Amino acid sequence: MIQDNFLNQFVLENTFNKNILDLIISNDPSRIFCVNVGPPLGSTIKNNLHATLTWDYMVNGGNFLSTYTIPKYDFARGDFKSLEIISSFNWTEILNSDIDVAYNKIMKVYKEAFMRFIPVIKSDVKVKPA
Repeated sequence: MIQDNFLNQFVLENTFNKNILDLIISNDPSRIFCVNVGPPLGSTIKNNLHATLTWDYMVNGGNFLSTYTIPKYDFARGDFKSLEIISSFNWTEILNSDIDVAYNKIMKVYKEAFMRFIPVIKSDVKVKPA
């Protein structure tokens, strides 16, 4: 069915026991490379778990070298005294909510505090697939 629809499947190693159950499918074989089957997501008594998959995906056709900017925190110039504002939040109320809601609130508080009190340095990163 995959070949009939002009698709390609890139996972060649077992991902669940002795079977390939987890797939990476693309309509362009030049976009997917360096597929790695990693360790399982956890452990059980029987160790019947799906493996983790990582792969590189080319966004720019033919351009194997791409540059993007990532923000880095400049902790040396951070205002840690002001960062103590996060201790004023009602953490008990936040943590007593649904786990997803609590996580989102914690991340929002963390990000807002860091954006206010820790300067950001922009750094260009050049990436070339292995």
